[in-house]
Amino acid sequence: MAISVGSGSGLKSDINITPLVDVVLVLLIIFMVLTPLVQMGYDLQVPRKVDPPPTERLPQDQVILSIIQGSPEIKVFINKEQIPIDQLGTRLSGIYKGKPDKVMFLSAERRVNYGEVMKIVDIARKAGGQNLKIGLVTDEKFGLPGENPTGM
Repeated sequence: MAISVGSGSGLKSDINITPLVDVVLVLLIIFMVLTPLVQMGYDLQVPRKVDPPPTERLPQDQVILSIIQGSPEIKVFINKEQIPIDQLGTRLSGIYKGKPDKVMFLSAERRVNYGEVMKIVDIARKAGGQNLKIGLVTDEKFGLPGENPTGM
């Protein structure tokens, strides 16, 4: 607090902002020094590009469930064989019957409704039991049944 001398009317109180400015400047300098250090990336080892295996030969026990958006309805394929959706559960339960390793790969077009894909996955999960493992095919190089996978 400061007291004015002379013709003043009493006490005068002012906030001393010098310590506030000092603290803010120190924090600004600290953040300016630390920001480039924090923004450094992580070292990554990206795998080499591997040619996809030929799609003509599929192992006998491999199941690829493909979902394609047809013009009026959705088409479902098991290993390039079209299956009606109402027969999908019985067909998959027949395939998985007696197999200890139940693995299914799921490939769906982007334009297929997510809810419809999940209904089909639920049918497959019920047919395969609790031990069914589902892998997602996300590479468009493999293509869906009826498509040219190389895009030529």
